Amino acid sequence: MRMSMAVRGSCGSVTSAFLSSDDRLLDQASNYTSGCGVSDGSDACKSLGGMAFGSRSSVIPAHSRIRVILCRLPVLALGRAESHARTPHRYGEGVNAARRAVAADVLAAAREHDAAQSDRLARFRNVEPETAELLGVLVRAIRASRVLELGTSNGYSTIWLADAVEGVGGRIVSVDVDAERIALARDNLERAGLDADLRVADAAEMLAQSASGTWDLVFLDAERGAYVGYWPDLLRVLRLGGLLVVDNVLSHVDEVASFLSLVSTEPAATSTQVPIGAGVQLIVKNP
Repeated sequence: MRMSMAVRGSCGSVTSAFLSSDDRLLDQASNYTSGCGVSDGSDACKSLGGMAFGSRSSVIPAHSRIRVILCRLPVLALGRAESHARTPHRYGEGVNAARRAVAADVLAAAREHDAAQSDRLARFRNVEPETAELLGVLVRAIRASRVLELGTSNGYSTIWLADAVEGVGGRIVSVDVDAERIALARDNLERAGLDADLRVADAAEMLAQSASGTWDLVFLDAERGAYVGYWPDLLRVLRLGGLLVVDNVLSHVDEVASFLSLVSTEPAATSTQVPIGAGVQLIVKNP
């Protein structure tokens, strides 16, 4: 059956709403539109879309269930927008409250520590909360059962990755050259009730020792000057359709420029940049 719904703005904004939703939200959206008497291409549908998003609207044909869902979501967004001022957004709704509390505590302690350090290398340099959440979403989205993290630090990002990996029944290996940080990360993961294979190892050595196609997802958050040298092995160790996630591509543009240039000219990979946190580059090994 062909359906059409009136929505305003670019499909990107609608897609963002879909990606941040779960099945419960989609069901709520479906019930909401059904309760308002919305039907195929009807004036009621069009006026409802305009009411939610203003006067600019366009009719999008729904050739599949996903498109129907994408069209319905903005209707629900009206109620969410009205309550936004009253209810602050909380990151990590997929992570239970106890683990969110541990992660927040780890991040707060790290930021306090970093503020007192004049030497950049002495800082923990954790990812931003929205980047941490994205990592968990990506693991779940591609059902990454084999995850490699290059740059453990105090284990803040590892908590989010390990939680998502647990959800898909997989395993995570995280490496760092600093033994004290690995020990701290292990304590933090234990506090969160999570398990991970934490190793004191060099990123280049870990990549070299990994068999081709070993990893579903690799998170790279190490010394950026070494990324160009890592690139051949990063691509090799990913499975077809595997995902490489690189942090700090906007906060340290000059330091990753050569690496991103290599990525952009690689015919075996497809890449895009996500402007959240310090900037995240998503690189897929073409299947």
